[in-house]
Amino acid sequence: LVDAQVFWPETSDPDAALVTATDHRLVAVDLNFDDPFSEEDASVDGVTFLGATEFATGTIFGGTEFGGLSGVAFQPETGEFVALSDDRGTINDPRTYSLAIDLGDGSLDDGDVTILATTTLLDYDGTPFTTGSIDPEGIAFGSDGTQFIATEGDAGAGLETLILEFPGDRAEFELFPDPTKFFPTDTNGIRNNLAFESLTVTPDGSTLFTATENALLQDGPRASVDDGS
Repeated sequence: LVDAQVFWPETSDPDAALVTATDHRLVAVDLNFDDPFSEEDASVDGVTFLGATEFATGTIFGGTEFGGLSGVAFQPETGEFVALSDDRGTINDPRTYSLAIDLGDGSLDDGDVTILATTTLLDYDGTPFTTGSIDPEGIAFGSDGTQFIATEGDAGAGLETLILEFPGDRAEFELFPDPTKFFPTDTNGIRNNLAFESLTVTPDGSTLFTATENALLQDGPRASVDDGS
């Protein structure tokens, strides 16, 4: 921030007539932007591995099997982490888990992750998503606590990949940029189980990013360690 001014003339000023019709004032702000895509800003160094912890397969919490976790995100409103199960509803209803993660000693060890609660993901009508209707993979939170979930869909069943918005306790919006590009057909769209896998939000909360796990059909063959796509 270099400088800022508000146009708010005294009532005796001849220009006061310009603002008598409104209680709003003209604001001028002089900003100096660094290049957000510079190599220096984009580089990341000093990342430290803090450890790992495991839960036994079949761990039960709140009457559900805790596992198949595909994403985790920090919930700024509660100060908790929320992990997303990628269960399509074959074991339990699609769901998330609220977690407390203790990194007070600077490392992540067994016992540092505590499961606090499990929450069933609710469809637009307030009921749990039916088996196979979504494939939850990525999770992110907006600055206001809005929850976003990326679902991979099911190309074999003609089920599209989506980003679902949860302003409250149920899904209310679908965010999908171009169904003609991603909708699965025999020659177009996502590959099964290789669609929207990740999800994150920019620090200012203005933009969501997701990514397909592999090439769309129209983009070429599957990428591999030997061949790009």
